[in-house]
Amino acid sequence: MTAPNIDGTESYLEWAREIEANFCQRANLSDRRFYKIFYSKIQPSRLMVLFENPGGESAGTDKRASEYYENGEHDMVHYRNTPSYALAGPLFNYLSHLTDDVASVPMTNVIWHRSRRAADLRVPSAEAAEIAMPGLTAMLQRVTPEVILCTNGSFKLFKRLYLSNVKEQIDEVTTPNGVRPARIFSWCNASLDCTGSHVRVIRIGHASKYASRKEWATVIQKSVVRCL
Repeated sequence: MTAPNIDGTESYLEWAREIEANFCQRANLSDRRFYKIFYSKIQPSRLMVLFENPGGESAGTDKRASEYYENGEHDMVHYRNTPSYALAGPLFNYLSHLTDDVASVPMTNVIWHRSRRAADLRVPSAEAAEIAMPGLTAMLQRVTPEVILCTNGSFKLFKRLYLSNVKEQIDEVTTPNGVRPARIFSWCNASLDCTGSHVRVIRIGHASKYASRKEWATVIQKSVVRCL
């Protein structure tokens, strides 16, 4: 998959469609009810967001601001005031502390198979992540991020498949979560294998679940510092 002309809408669309076609062939999927790849335009950016896998229903009622987001659409911007899209508002608010232009931040998942919960995937998560790997690699090479934002679930897969020389830092935020506290912030330095560049990876709890916790203000504060 060749990199598109950054300023050429037509070539970007060709690239995005090729990403989708190659994934569908590898995954043996043809119906978008069962996968989602794009949440934003994939463009050069210092910051990139990677979640674990697309949620939502497989009834064709999932929300998307655009087909390929070639005009700069972004789900977190478009649906930030839509209560039924539980992630959009909290994540938009979080990203607004890290950048003045949330719509410019590329976003996708480490797994592109859709499931209501990660535990409900039709294929093992490691296999699903490897199926998406050629496409996500092409995206990472196009974005060339310096800071990558992951959730707890996406970080484990991303670390195994894409990172080397990982140096995790002793700096975390936790919140009560039953028997054991949940870690909702940590970070590491690493090498991104597909670009050969140094990156900082910020790991947070899922904003739709934890953004209402009192500890979230500390997560935002620490994230801002690590994005500098």
